[in-house]
Amino acid sequence: MTDVRKCVFGSGEDDGGSVSGTELDSDWECRIPAYSDDDLCVFHMGVEDRGLAGVSDNEVRDTFVRAVEGTEKGEPCRFVGGSFGETVVEKEVLGENAEVIDLRNSEFNGRFELNCDVVEADLLLDDSELEIFSAPNVVFKGDVSFQGCHFEGDVVLDSAKFEGDVSFEKAKFELQAEFSETVFGNVSFRLSKHRGAKTNFKKAGFKGKARMSRISFNKSDFTGAEFGSSADFSGTTFGDETKFQYTTFHGGVDFGSSDFNANSAFRGAGFARKVSFDDASFQGWVSFLDVEFNDDVSFESVWFRSEIRMVAESTKDAVVKFKGARMGKASFEIDPRKPVVLDFTRARVGNLSISVDGESDNPLNYVRFVETEFDGFDFSDYADDLSEKSYVIHEDAVKSEGKVKLPSLEKTYRLAYEGAKGDADSIASKFAKKEGKYRRKKYRENGKILRYLLDFLPV
Repeated sequence: MTDVRKCVFGSGEDDGGSVSGTELDSDWECRIPAYSDDDLCVFHMGVEDRGLAGVSDNEVRDTFVRAVEGTEKGEPCRFVGGSFGETVVEKEVLGENAEVIDLRNSEFNGRFELNCDVVEADLLLDDSELEIFSAPNVVFKGDVSFQGCHFEGDVVLDSAKFEGDVSFEKAKFELQAEFSETVFGNVSFRLSKHRGAKTNFKKAGFKGKARMSRISFNKSDFTGAEFGSSADFSGTTFGDETKFQYTTFHGGVDFGSSDFNANSAFRGAGFARKVSFDDASFQGWVSFLDVEFNDDVSFESVWFRSEIRMVAESTKDAVVKFKGARMGKASFEIDPRKPVVLDFTRARVGNLSISVDGESDNPLNYVRFVETEFDGFDFSDYADDLSEKSYVIHEDAVKSEGKVKLPSLEKTYRLAYEGAKGDADSIASKFAKKEGKYRRKKYRENGKILRYLLDFLPV
């Protein structure tokens, strides 16, 4: 006897991106034999009905494994909308013949554990409810999808290997999620929510593209992780402590519009391609100690509410751009043998410290200030350095970025004068002279000869 039950699920997607059910291409008929004289198979009976019928969790599990093993070569094996109890699968290879193991929209009332060496088939668990999901050290040969899954308990996938594409889009993690030393191909966690104590990606390997945008993390740890291709963290919220220590990024990285709401550490990180933190915010301190940038880095319009510390080097003379950024306490140390250039164009800086490793060079050789607002910067600490550079602050000695226009130069030195006066008046006077010089050049360039001549008169 076969249960011919049509299980149809609408997408139910709303504006917030949540999914209430799994959408199938067409009506689906469950082909698992019905249990005894009942109308339904053991997967669609429901927990209470199974209890009344005396069906144990082990019997459900064994039926599941037999169904997968009995699938014809290249055929799908489907349990859509099924209900499972404690399900621990002890099998070296699962899904040798099956094209796909389809568990979408299923419910697991207890642990779902795969004690397997290999899962050969694609595995679909979209929109399922799981208490604990555990599959450490498992090699997933096909594509795996957890889209819209709700994990009520821990997720344990440390040292697992995903050889196909894997998706956790819109998934919800209530407790700890463990991905330490996990290897991913192309992976997406886009729009997922991590409410538990910690999401751990220590020493994880991302071989393909990593789509990590618009995620909500509590505490996250990517220490020692390696990204082999592009990584997109744009619009992501990092709640508690965030760690990207000794993380390697071989492709481009986008942290644009992300919010780091607590302390963040990028110590020892390596960035091989362009990096963007544009419009991000750092509410706690952030450290970029002993980092390597081998392409330009943009912190445009970033707000550093607490403190930024950076010790950086580059074999490509990378420019670290803080265009329009706001920072209070900040310290930067540069290696003159592998220098980066710090560009503070239109930034607002406060208690800013700039030094060179070994103090063998002028630190201002590696900095450019263009239309920069100074709010607490101690010019007197750099009196000798400024004198050595003839009080030129809009040029660095490493990597030119084109000619600065006269109105911008005039504004640059007016803002420098305003920042220095009162605390470093002798330096402020030098900036005032430069402001006047560029103002008069502007008048001449614009044909305003009378204003040019009048500007020489004492005020």
